[in-house]
Amino acid sequence: MPILINYLFNKQFLRLLLTIFVSNEILELEVIYIGKLLDPKNDYTFKRIFGYMGNEDITKNLITSIVDNIEITHIKLDLKEITSQDLKDEKFGILDIRAEINNSIQTNIEMQMIDKKDIENRIIFYWSKLYSESIKLGKNYLDAKRTIIILFANYEIKGFENIKKYLSKWHIREDEYCEMILTNNLEIYIIELPKCERYISKNKDLNAWVNFIRKPEDLNMKDIDNDAVKKAKKVLDEISADEREQELEFQRLMYEMDNKAIEAAGYDKGLEDGRRQGIQQGIEQGIQQGIQQGVQQGIQQGIQQGVQQGAQQGITEIAKRMLAKNTDIEFIIECTGLTKEEIESLK
Repeated sequence: MPILINYLFNKQFLRLLLTIFVSNEILELEVIYIGKLLDPKNDYTFKRIFGYMGNEDITKNLITSIVDNIEITHIKLDLKEITSQDLKDEKFGILDIRAEINNSIQTNIEMQMIDKKDIENRIIFYWSKLYSESIKLGKNYLDAKRTIIILFANYEIKGFENIKKYLSKWHIREDEYCEMILTNNLEIYIIELPKCERYISKNKDLNAWVNFIRKPEDLNMKDIDNDAVKKAKKVLDEISADEREQELEFQRLMYEMDNKAIEAAGYDKGLEDGRRQGIQQGIEQGIQQGIQQGVQQGIQQGIQQGVQQGAQQGITEIAKRMLAKNTDIEFIIECTGLTKEEIESLK
């Protein structure tokens, strides 16, 4: 059986197209080998998969696996092209995925690679900005669109330790009557990716998505019955073979690493400055406390000495008066406790 092999090769990608002649029929089998896949946890790569024209069905499936009670008949992505400069920018949601669903629901999907300690405030800010933008000038609040925030966090969020699942869902609720939701226009879904190691969702599609995002190289596609996940893996294979996509992901990764290094350097400098200031303040406080203690001890000693001196002067005055009345010296000694020589010196 003759086999013709055509191949395309670069430093990351090898594609073999096997043309097989069997019983005068031509069968083509495409085999793809990937040296190293790009990382869907990188926010650029994440957007390149889920926020790209032609991938709307992928994004639709991801959202329906996360959001409760949503039926998507139409989805429109914000298809702004990402430039190299955008990768070095922290503008509002520039690498987030904006999707409008059924012309009535707006969604913001974010991949957060690094814990910046402010995610709760960021989420509320993002939501409030999107929500307010949905109300056009001259319209009323009834026109505000349901706004959904979906966050993928590549870390565990401090304060969420007691949440024993990787997907948490948030609304505004009444304190005592927790079943009562103030409005359905606010929904926040947070996925803590590291928790997937310990917890499994009952939602098989969601499990497939988080496993794809976390470790796509370990995903056995034969075990996946979700066509959207399979398509996402194919898209990842293709962009992993593209040198421009490799470079853009690398630029974004370097930007985040540089920021982390700057933050670490700032922390170290702050720690050292704080240590020096602490030492200086400690010295100054020590001196001040020493002065205060010295003054206090001086006052106490002065009072004590003054009392002693005053008592001695009183005894001496009594001895003088007794001498003036020609009192017997032995009697004066007995009354005052002074020595004979001390009494004689008072004459």
